[in-house]
Amino acid sequence: MYFEQPDLQSWLNQLQEGKADKLATQLKNAWEAAQKKAVPLARLFMALSDFDFHYPLFAHVQPDPDDSHFQNALAAVILGDAPQKVRQALQTWLQQQGALDKNHSVFDTIEALKHRFTRAVTIYEPSYPPLGNTVHEWAKVLLREVLEKEPEPDILWHLLERARIGLNSLTMRLPPEWDKTLGKALWSALRKTIDEIGGGYVPDGNEPWLPIEIWLYQFGEWMENRPPTVEACQKQLQPSEALVQPFFDPVQQRLRVLWLDKNSLKMKELPDNAALDSLWLKQENVIGEWIRGLNELRNRNMGNVARDLEKVMESEPVQILADTLSEWAAELEQLTVIFPAPLGQLPWESLPQLEDKLVREISLARWLKSPSKSPSENASNQVICDPNGEKFCMIKEGQWVAKRWHTDLQSPCPSVFDALQALAHSKNVLLATHGIYKRNNPLDSALTLESKTEMTKEGPKEINKTKLPLWTISSTSVSAELVFLSACESNLNGQDTEGLLTPIGIGPTIAAAGAKTVIGILWSCDGLAALCFNYHFHRIADENPDKPWHQVVTSARQKLRDMTHQDLDEIIKEFEIEGDCYKSVEMVKAQSTASKKPFKKFHYWAGFTMLGETRRFNG
Repeated sequence: MYFEQPDLQSWLNQLQEGKADKLATQLKNAWEAAQKKAVPLARLFMALSDFDFHYPLFAHVQPDPDDSHFQNALAAVILGDAPQKVRQALQTWLQQQGALDKNHSVFDTIEALKHRFTRAVTIYEPSYPPLGNTVHEWAKVLLREVLEKEPEPDILWHLLERARIGLNSLTMRLPPEWDKTLGKALWSALRKTIDEIGGGYVPDGNEPWLPIEIWLYQFGEWMENRPPTVEACQKQLQPSEALVQPFFDPVQQRLRVLWLDKNSLKMKELPDNAALDSLWLKQENVIGEWIRGLNELRNRNMGNVARDLEKVMESEPVQILADTLSEWAAELEQLTVIFPAPLGQLPWESLPQLEDKLVREISLARWLKSPSKSPSENASNQVICDPNGEKFCMIKEGQWVAKRWHTDLQSPCPSVFDALQALAHSKNVLLATHGIYKRNNPLDSALTLESKTEMTKEGPKEINKTKLPLWTISSTSVSAELVFLSACESNLNGQDTEGLLTPIGIGPTIAAAGAKTVIGILWSCDGLAALCFNYHFHRIADENPDKPWHQVVTSARQKLRDMTHQDLDEIIKEFEIEGDCYKSVEMVKAQSTASKKPFKKFHYWAGFTMLGETRRFNG
């Protein structure tokens, strides 16, 4: 209708002459292309026709060609009005989520908006940003180039941190009216370039284009996170502390260690039987065996899990690395380590050599900021619990902690917005929920605020009705002093990220957003074990107000591991355990009749870890 169509006019002329072949072929191709394009649009219309749907918008459901949703999608593709149809469908669906009636109070309106926000977050499933992959590949290439020249340690120190910043800086706050200031500079640079070329100037092939140079400089100025200098880190270090960055050297193909203490920054070399890449990264060695064990644990295949995971931690590379770090830190009280992705998933704190000294961090910039201001004196404590977690003992755990913290249990949490508010403004936060870590797309990892059980052909299945995705947390400021994540895989981080960068995970993201101390779990955990760990953690913290957080966690792990059936009976009384949660008690007792220690097996106790600030600001 709006453009010349010479081919179509030619085919129509041929059609008048009784030759329809070309037009028929083109129409057939167009019809098949339209049907293909209509499929994802039909999936969207199918989802939005259900008021209560809680799956990703483009879930792989094959629409029926005779279904009205598919027919509407096909018509929208052919007529070219798909954007308007999508906007209309989304508007209708969101309006159904909460009425905005002008006769209601402003509080009703706010609650409706919060509900809409929660529903929109629940169905949105972001893809892993290509920028993250680009930064990662760039960092690997640059690291190789730098290492081929035998660089000074401080160059590597900054390079590793620069790569972490590139991966974790998911948001950037631009100054007001940036478009006017930078925009004018860019237009001016562009005009200057055009004038110069028009005047006969021929740029050198290595000369950066002026607008790009201006843009990159300004972008660097806007970056909130810049690699802190070695000197700044040394000022922050205590005399009895070292800050350590292990990394995989792609040139020498071995694990090496950058070691910073009050006196100097050094490159330290590990023994070959703990350093060679092949010992760690090949499928049949440490990391490959570990991931297989985690997958078994995730699938609740408990048969050989404890033995397999413990076997990995007893392997020669793991033990020698732990012994070497312990030997280097013999005169120190604390060893703060920023692990590369593959090593960060192992429970190093469970090893006797490191359990009282090792503390995890995720980046230099985050570590340097850790002693920031505490929340206001009026800040409250928040306990959030998945209301359908009774059989996993979540509700009993949440009720007990809420009582100790003198607050109410949020079960369910009213909205995703309220959960983000709790993280942003509370002093201490406990989230007793399900945790979902997406290995292939870490940014889509989440905590559940409310789940439900649905019957499927395969049997009962837990559905995440309302989730708190990692990507929303990464866009939020967190001021809490302590965030306790009593959730599966909540401190697990990207094992699929090859050995260079700080990995992404739920706990690390909450730490990166500002939480001083984060306690979580490295793998799929038993709900009753999590409840008992929480019990010991709070008892030990209360009885030892000067004990640093990482040692409180270590003591709680040991208490959990050494519990007897009698100890468990006392906790049952303390928590008033009954119903579905009590079935977990009966199960662990039945499985531990020989040892009389219900949580002695490695997978029950070893996965509880802490990252961040060890000092306790408020006891």
